[in-house]
Amino acid sequence: MLRRACAIGVVLTVGFLVLASVGQGSTTPRRCQGSQFKLTRGPSDAALGNYRQTVRLHNVSHAACAMSGWFKVQLLNTQGAVLTSTERHITRDMFGTSPKPKVVVAPGGGASFAIDTTAPATSCPYSKTIAVTPPSGHGSKRLSLVVLACAHFSALPVQPDNRAIHP
Repeated sequence: MLRRACAIGVVLTVGFLVLASVGQGSTTPRRCQGSQFKLTRGPSDAALGNYRQTVRLHNVSHAACAMSGWFKVQLLNTQGAVLTSTERHITRDMFGTSPKPKVVVAPGGGASFAIDTTAPATSCPYSKTIAVTPPSGHGSKRLSLVVLACAHFSALPVQPDNRAIHP
């Protein structure tokens, strides 16, 4: 009888440990939402008529979140109306290559992405503000940021920390 009780105890203990380890590995952060972030202007760079402006994101929430891919970016005029520029998603430009990693942003942590424009032969308007929405997320945030608003602009995928600008 004592052997049987010990065997049952061992089986229950092993089962509990297996369930506990499975439960720990299955906690993945939710997708990032716009409300979790404060946006700030990051560094910029220019070369041969190409301009890059980075946008930094700081997670001001108490929860980690995950994202991968491109932010939806809209260029806005002084009245807040969307300009007709078209966003293109790229991973390579004259500044280098940007991978498309899965980025997990801890509370208090950060991420960044870049916007590229090219100086045209003719003049184009400039946006005064941008509105951005996280990849596969919800909740647009605005940032005062001047961006050349010609026919199109390019956005690079979100990167961990401040890695959106190439060294």
